[in-house]
Amino acid sequence: MKKQTKNFTQDELRVPKHRAEHIRQLPTNMRFDVLSTFENMAEGGDGGGADLGPDLSIRSQYYSHYSNQWFQDVIEEYRKICDKETSE
Repeated sequence: MKKQTKNFTQDELRVPKHRAEHIRQLPTNMRFDVLSTFENMAEGGDGGGADLGPDLSIRSQYYSHYSNQWFQDVIEEYRKICDKETSE
């Protein structure tokens, strides 16, 4: 049975649990790219350039107000979702 997809508002996506749920709904290749980028930013990285230009990064362009801890929380919530799915 296919799981129902939820559309989140921008405000909801500021909540780590909701962002993790959103990431879980992404196609596999996109999901792994996002998780890799978030893991980089959880460690203080800039998330890479994504062809934004020489002085721009994913973090500076889209996540400048988010702390390393926020990215760590998203990843932790994502793991909880996956653990729950595995145990079902």
